[in-house]
Amino acid sequence: ITNPLSSTLDVLATAPKSLANAKGLAIDTIAPSAPTSPTVTTAGGNVVPGYVNSTNTSVTISASITAAQVGASGKAEMLVGTTSVATTAAGTPSNAATTASVTLASNISTSIPTGSRSLSIRLQDSVANNGPNIGPASTGVAVTADYSRPSVTGTSTTQTSGTVYAGTSVPFTITFNEPVTAGPQTLGTNVTNVNLPSRKATCSAVTASTTMSCTYYVAPNDTTSGAALSVSLDTLSGVTDVAGNNLLRSEE
Repeated sequence: ITNPLSSTLDVLATAPKSLANAKGLAIDTIAPSAPTSPTVTTAGGNVVPGYVNSTNTSVTISASITAAQVGASGKAEMLVGTTSVATTAAGTPSNAATTASVTLASNISTSIPTGSRSLSIRLQDSVANNGPNIGPASTGVAVTADYSRPSVTGTSTTQTSGTVYAGTSVPFTITFNEPVTAGPQTLGTNVTNVNLPSRKATCSAVTASTTMSCTYYVAPNDTTSGAALSVSLDTLSGVTDVAGNNLLRSEE
């Protein structure tokens, strides 16, 4: 690097001045290109495409990149909106790689707040002196972050009050605070029977519904010892909301 300016006090006033002890300096201001075709996947717990939920243990964004743009110690970053939330180790991806991936495996709910979010990925090349060249982000991938677990808000029946007899089908409904999906259910009751050791109610499978329809079939010798018929919700299983969050039980 030379200085074209001269000093009138310098005996070499007409000569350009070189930096003392100068080295050969290469200036690189070319940033890596934006990754293309990004995809977002979750792992652990209940995986629901397009959602990040309370059961997921990691979130990964992957994309195609142009080789030979990151150097020996380049990195890739995951962005939520414009905020960087995860960065790979130096040298990952390699300079020869044609794909890049970044995984967020901790503080997921803090890094990806509840709501509709845009995740993207960008590259930075090898660090030299004042830092790397940071490339533009890929196009964003929309995900919905939902960490709230569904819960039961109540149970009800259309059966009229009074005594019910053998052969009666007692219908009841379980209501949830948000739409849930679940397979068929078998629930315990407070009914005893000298001939049948375990008296159960059954519920139909549901898909994205806030109510689940159930039935208890009265058998000969059933008794509740004068108490009102009740069912136990503790054995509800496999109940999730549309994002994949598991049912919140009363004891949790």
